[in-house]
Amino acid sequence: ILMNYGKNNPVIVISAIGKTTNALETVLQAWWEKKEYHSLIKKIKDDHFKIINDLFGDNEQTLRDEITNYFLSLELFFDK
Repeated sequence: ILMNYGKNNPVIVISAIGKTTNALETVLQAWWEKKEYHSLIKKIKDDHFKIINDLFGDNEQTLRDEITNYFLSLELFFDK
């Protein structure tokens, strides 16, 4: 795919949980159509935090910080 379509700034989702790929496609479509997308990103983030809480309780702040940074990067990408 990269050889055929270019290598500049690709966004590749390798694996996702709980329909995350579909949700990211919805975010992209909303952004493309100049619709509100921040609430869609927040929903994905909240879903991830629920899974983290279910698995680890309140014991994994480092993971929460990393996930927060990823979602911040995602929002900054779309806010350009």
